[in-house]
Amino acid sequence: MTKDELSILLQSRLSRKVKSELAVTLARQKEMPALLIDMCFQKEAAPAFRAAWLLEAVFFAGPAMFSASRQHFIAMYPAQENNSCRRHFTKIMIALTSGDDIKQVSREQAALIIEATFSWLSDASVPVAVKANCMDILNNLKEYGDWIKDELEAQIIFLLRNGSAALQSRGRKFINKK
Repeated sequence: MTKDELSILLQSRLSRKVKSELAVTLARQKEMPALLIDMCFQKEAAPAFRAAWLLEAVFFAGPAMFSASRQHFIAMYPAQENNSCRRHFTKIMIALTSGDDIKQVSREQAALIIEATFSWLSDASVPVAVKANCMDILNNLKEYGDWIKDELEAQIIFLLRNGSAALQSRGRKFINKK
């Protein structure tokens, strides 16, 4: 599929079934993850969101094909300003910072991820789902600095004061885990 064809497709709503089938097809195309990452930064919110949804689906449909775009994704992660896209970006980042995948994250990359993720966690305009994902990412990266665990705990305690029920539930899960 070409960039133009994909752009046209992202202009309209697609059923979940069509999106899932499309993700499997796109996961086989090596250049597709990088193209989708770039499309997540469109000015129009709806196509950017659809590109982010598709990027996440492609990532989970073919993680091996995503490896060529891993560095690009990590470099672009802090620049994402669309909260709808951030939800999908953080879900991918949870996977990239979990298990053996974390070994492929350099200290420099971890620093960028940590800074952006803490910023999103403390931003009142960021939705609860993104904040919850941020907690997971920072928890995964706590080995990159002694201060991360303490700062994450402090942020969670702050969020527990006025956070939604969902955020309080997730926050208590982390506090009780330590």
